[in-house]
Amino acid sequence: MNGKYVGKAVIATNSAIKDRLWKRLQQAKGGPPEGLPKAVVTPDVEWVSPGITARVKTLRGEPKLRHASVQDFGEE
Repeated sequence: MNGKYVGKAVIATNSAIKDRLWKRLQQAKGGPPEGLPKAVVTPDVEWVSPGITARVKTLRGEPKLRHASVQDFGEE
């Protein structure tokens, strides 16, 4: 992976994981990373600090993780 922004992610998961993740994301709100192109930093993007990791399954086997199903998440 080259670390480049590839667009909005669509994430599917069950409601229990979704509730836990939403609470964790609210605690981790942050700003965009330095050096990010201005075109990517828009008001509708919510940034979070690093530290949340997820175990995901890609639905289409795509190399850029745009359509995935979250199996679980945790802290680094």
